[in-house]
Amino acid sequence: SLGGPFESFIIRLPKGVELAASQTAQYTLVPGKPTDAAEGRLAVEVHLPKKTTGPAEIQFGTRLPLDAVGPTGWIEVASYEVPGAARQSGHVAIRADSQWRVLVGPLRGTRQVDELPKPLRSDGVVAGFEYFTQPCTLPIRVVRRAPRVSVDPEYLLLVDADQIRLEAKLKYVVRAAEVGNLDIDLPGWELDEVGPESLVATDAIVDQSGMRSLPLTQRSIGPLEITLRAHRKMPPSTKSIAVDLPRPKADSQASAAVVVLPADNVELTPALDTMVGLVRQQVAPQMKLPERQQDPLYYRAEPSKATFSAGFRVHPQKLSVGVTTEITVDEQRAEVQQRLAYLVAYKPVDRLTFDVPRGLAGPEQLAVRLEGKALTPVDLPDLNDQPNLTAPARKQAILPSARIG
Repeated sequence: SLGGPFESFIIRLPKGVELAASQTAQYTLVPGKPTDAAEGRLAVEVHLPKKTTGPAEIQFGTRLPLDAVGPTGWIEVASYEVPGAARQSGHVAIRADSQWRVLVGPLRGTRQVDELPKPLRSDGVVAGFEYFTQPCTLPIRVVRRAPRVSVDPEYLLLVDADQIRLEAKLKYVVRAAEVGNLDIDLPGWELDEVGPESLVATDAIVDQSGMRSLPLTQRSIGPLEITLRAHRKMPPSTKSIAVDLPRPKADSQASAAVVVLPADNVELTPALDTMVGLVRQQVAPQMKLPERQQDPLYYRAEPSKATFSAGFRVHPQKLSVGVTTEITVDEQRAEVQQRLAYLVAYKPVDRLTFDVPRGLAGPEQLAVRLEGKALTPVDLPDLNDQPNLTAPARKQAILPSARIG
């Protein structure tokens, strides 16, 4: 006060704004009765503990629900007016998180500034203003930002004799606003696993006719990486396959890197006439692949829709062997050394069976080695369960691990 002391004054709030509950020790806030409201503006009476010429600092909170304004409504945020004051000026800081975009309408008695007083500087401030008089006009409209989602996918199709397995890695980038879930279309696939658990709430995944909605453990923005595994069964009589690749829902999508890797006993013949949205590539993508005998097929998939088609055939195991025999005879003994070069195709073997003349089948007489390491051959029963001492003895050697090639 530039004149006499005061102990109370009125603050008129902007239209539609209500006083938030708060506790003060140095002063009392009394919301006005409906008759105190002018043009829908609530008046709050401030009572100080004793008369003073000031300065007196008053802090209080107000609120205006967005649904009370509507999605296209404008809000007046600067008209906190003290009726009867000789001079009124100050600053307004507008703070909003990344979910919201703040639009500013025509100003009156207000100008936008780059620098705010120190108490108003904080993270999240999107605009600052200075006003010189009351009443003034600073209308804003709050609009929820729409997230912009881009995705860079890569897919690995593992074609086995009885099923096709999908391993997918989806590299998302979310801009403008946070997202709470990510949608992906998996036509014809049974979802087995989604991760990581720290990012995806796996117990709340929604499946609607192939469209999976993957809820996130918390709303997120920025780069995200989702991995998933799925499969689809194939009947034994399958002669051809046609597999639709996943379709992530995003505002923009890079062409997907696709690798098709058949099992060792599966023969694939790509069907170019029914293939959709796939372009054959010669350069392998940076993707870790399981060890298999066949060479992978590399493709680039169009974002809209891609279908891999191929003729399908399962081969039985094929085993061939080349034998080199060396016999050394002296006055006291004969020694036979045989080198068996096996070629295993389509399906690995974990044991080898061979016949040995009974005169050479004793444990002191027979030694078996695989790549220089000793194996212990065991006797197999005769086929007719009747020992034939004139026939060779049947032996079997267990390999340290299954082998192919």
